[in-house]
Formats: sequence, structure tokens, C-alpha cells
Amino acid sequence: MKIVIAIDSFKGCLSSMEANKAAAEGVKDACKDADIRQVTVSDGGEGFLSAYHAAIGGEFVELTVMNPLMRPVRARYLLKDGLAVIEMAEASGLTLIAKEERNPILATTYGTGQLIADAVKKGVERIIVGLGGSATCDAGRGMLQALIDNFSKNRKWEDMDELKRIRFTIASDVRNPLCGEHGAHSRNGGAIGGSYKTICRGFCTSLRIRSFRGSWSRCSWWVGVCAYAVFECGLSIGY
Repeated sequence: MKIVIAIDSFKGCLSSMEANKAAAEGVKDACKDADIRQVTVSDGGEGFLSAYHAAIGGEFVELTVMNPLMRPVRARYLLKDGLAVIEMAEASGLTLIAKEERNPILATTYGTGQLIADAVKKGVERIIVGLGGSATCDAGRGMLQALIDNFSKNRKWEDMDELKRIRFTIASDVRNPLCGEHGAHSRNGGAIGGSYKTICRGFCTSLRIRSFRGSWSRCSWWVGVCAYAVFECGLSIGY
């Protein structure tokens, strides 16, 4: 019997590889002669780097960036032949801060921007950002600020010439509308520590962001709005 095991990570608990291994051991106990194939997968959140590394190889780059509450944290991204693969959860992840500190309005994606900046400085031509598992709904403003701090001479995103040669792709598993009953805050704000009050505040912010450009994202995937609006990047569904 041939069995393929491809299990996504369990947030803050098991990685995809660990879940696959546990399931494989269970299958082996029940069926000794089973031909088991384990496939590391990710929806764009935790484990995105590991899934990509298992598929294409490459070199991990580790550096110190700011976590969602602007505290130093070590984070990684993957380099492979002019491609940088960045997992948002590495720098801006929900699991990086204590449960009692979780507040999506106060948290920032600044650290994700620092990872992107480091990859750009290394001369990459393409960047894939896995959107998921974040602690913030800042609409990518923190990420943009980090890029401005690194590349803009006039403190404006329009003059970041270094980014114009980069092809950006944002990887997500959903296509929620930005606003409304099924929008980002309404559907997922509570999952990242948002109270009714903060969700309402974030909803008002999303209305302002929507007037800028773009119409889709997910609450934990807010950086996609900024990336789509500023970098005109592509959106890949189903990672």
C-alpha cells in the first residue's frame, strides 16, 4: 500500500515535518509494509520556509530583526539562485509574543520589512513572501516603514529604486475581501488577539487602506495589501 502524508503545521505546536513523522509512525504500526511518502507543506504561514527548503534546497540566512512588539528576535529567510523566500511568521508571527501581549493594533510587520531589505541588499531578483501566522493587522505599514528606512532618501516609498527591479509574489491560501461582513477583521481579527474594540478600529483602518488600492487580504495576511498596492506584486493562492 502506498500512502502520501502531507500535513500542514499546527500553530505553535507541530511543524509540518513533525506532524508527518508522527502520522507515518502511526501508519507503520498499523501497516508494516506500507510505502509511505512524506511531503512537507504550508499554507503560507508557519513552516513555509521549511516546505520550500525541502522542495528546492537553498541556503538559510539568519539575522536579528524586530518582532511584532519591536523587540529583537532572530529570524531566517531562504536564498536560492536569485530567489528569496520569506516567511512572515519568522519575524512578525503570533507565536513570538506572549498570549497576554497579543494586540493586532499595536503589533507591527516592521521585522518582515527588515528581512525583505536584507534580501534586496544581497541582490536577489525575486522575492516570495509567505503570508500567514502573523500577530498584526497593520496593513503592511510596518514592513513599508522598514523598507523606507533602508532605501528611501526622501522618506517616501515612491523613490525606493532598489525595489523596482524585484519581482514580488505574495503567497496565501485564501482570498478574503478586505472589508465587509466576510472581510479581514470580521473573519479573523479575534484569532490574533483582537477584542471587539480593536477589531472595529482595524476595520476603520482597512477602509482607509482600501481607498488607496487593492481589495483583498486576510487579517493575518495584511502585509499583502501593502505589497500589492506598492509593489504591484502577484498573488499566489494555494501555497
